[in-house]
Amino acid sequence: MLDEYSIQTANDDLETDLLNSPLRETLTEYYGGDGIDDKDIITEMQKHKGLNMYHFLQNKKEKLKTLKDDRLAKLLYEAKDYIEKNYGTDTNPA
Repeated sequence: MLDEYSIQTANDDLETDLLNSPLRETLTEYYGGDGIDDKDIITEMQKHKGLNMYHFLQNKKEKLKTLKDDRLAKLLYEAKDYIEKNYGTDTNPA
């Protein structure tokens, strides 16, 4: 499996994977509530993807902790560990 080599592929696509993650409830609420279906949420997430994700994170960043044990976060944790091990933890490397 590619995960063994820190190469992660989507199960479907990023938006579908996020919707099928522990963020489902938060994404459903953010994009319209209980009446919205999965297809509409995914379509909305795909519009202006970078800007859309930025706005979501501005409003719901505290919800990212729900991904702590999810496959989606695994590579981010690996990257963080690698960077800290090889370059330290200075958040302002001038």
